[in-house]
Amino acid sequence: MRHRFFIALVIVTVFSKGLFYVSFPLTVSDDDQAFSQWQFQQIEQGDWHIGNLRYHTGYTLLIAPLHAFSHLFGDFSDNMLLLIQTGLSALVPFLILHLLAQWRPLREAYFVAFVVALDPFGIQWAHFLLPNWLTTLLFILAIWIVFIAVKRQRHILFWTLIAGIVLGLATLTRLNIATAVAAFGLGLFFMTSLNWWQRFRMFAAIGMGSLGVLVLYAFLVQLPSTGSLRLSCYSGINMLISLARRPEFIEINAANGPATHELLSELAKPVRFEPNFTVDYFPNWSLTDAWATQEELEEFLTTLSEPNTSWNVVFPGKLIYYMGICEVDDLMQAAHNEAVLSNIGAWLRFIPGDVLQMLAQWPQPEPTFYLPPVENITFDKTTGILGFYRGTSDHYTGQYIWEPGNDFLSHVFNLLNLYKILTPIAVIWALFISRSAFYKNIALVLLIFVLTTSIVSLSYSRLYAPLYALWPILCGGMMVSIARVFARRMKLTSKA
Repeated sequence: MRHRFFIALVIVTVFSKGLFYVSFPLTVSDDDQAFSQWQFQQIEQGDWHIGNLRYHTGYTLLIAPLHAFSHLFGDFSDNMLLLIQTGLSALVPFLILHLLAQWRPLREAYFVAFVVALDPFGIQWAHFLLPNWLTTLLFILAIWIVFIAVKRQRHILFWTLIAGIVLGLATLTRLNIATAVAAFGLGLFFMTSLNWWQRFRMFAAIGMGSLGVLVLYAFLVQLPSTGSLRLSCYSGINMLISLARRPEFIEINAANGPATHELLSELAKPVRFEPNFTVDYFPNWSLTDAWATQEELEEFLTTLSEPNTSWNVVFPGKLIYYMGICEVDDLMQAAHNEAVLSNIGAWLRFIPGDVLQMLAQWPQPEPTFYLPPVENITFDKTTGILGFYRGTSDHYTGQYIWEPGNDFLSHVFNLLNLYKILTPIAVIWALFISRSAFYKNIALVLLIFVLTTSIVSLSYSRLYAPLYALWPILCGGMMVSIARVFARRMKLTSKA
């Protein structure tokens, strides 16, 4: 039976990944992916100093050798890179299967692995030059390392340190999972099979391993690239934009405080030149200071203006050009704090809604289906075979796409993802009903992750996708638990 289940999991994984593979080519559709392409080019030219103050870097550093390998296939390089990313991301359900098979009943392990393998939200992320699939793979790998080491009772502290290093690499791919790493460390205290001292040492090992990676990166890559040890100067910008896009709750106006007054004054200044942030400006994201020439800077600094009464949500590109991204980030962070303190009640009201929306993966206000749907693609049906046609859109430039698969997945994606509405209940089940340290840890990580994402950013699918496997793990585990309870009750009823 075990072999039949394993073969079935392989078939299901290959089928689900393969259906997406032929239906959606590798796509580059936003500035994050364009920047990844530019980083790959820099690395392949021998320049590893790709640290910057806005975009993720760990993904390109780790995948660069595979990206270079894909170039050996010429016109099929994108197909090969997509195949590599798809294949690596396919390891996730098998890691979960092996882990759960050590701690839980075998049928439960297989069921949860099947749910993860069939998760449409997770499968899609391998189709982008974005780190989400890699972040999830590394995070699940770290969890697997820790739980297998504890189960085997061998060199637990050493393997926990290795897991911490893996989590550090995961954090480099997406800095917004740093709180999830901390939550995972705290979740180790759920392991009641270990004494408190063992659990504390494991917590410390996770911290040492992950922080060690970040410190090494900061000194070896970030400092030579930017002249600064700051890993990002974009958090304050994200935080204020996230507030400004919720005007029904909080208004960004000059009355909030001096930082907001200064920000609105700077935004109101007229300028002769506003940059268009094309690829030509990509190297500038490594600069902590202003991008403007000395003449432009002097003119900007001497210009006086009355502040706008409030702020319409706009990307602060003008200020970044004339002030420097780190100064703008600090100013917007201060303005964010003033807005929260001035409207603390309203701020506290929208956080729970955001958390529930992300836990349920509700496809509003931004769709959870991030790939281009069939209605946005123009197919050239004058040539083609077996449903494979060249498609053009904002994402594609004539790649062959299997139109029936694209059409099918475009229409059933949200339906297949609908079970995620059970996730809030699954979190409660894991934390307060389940006795499994694994499920408790996963629930704690997910809850802390979506909570901090709501606080510092927007509830957009690509921002909470870095840990996409946690949703189907919890839902699958809860479904098995419910089925087990019903089976027991039916058995008792039949005996009565």
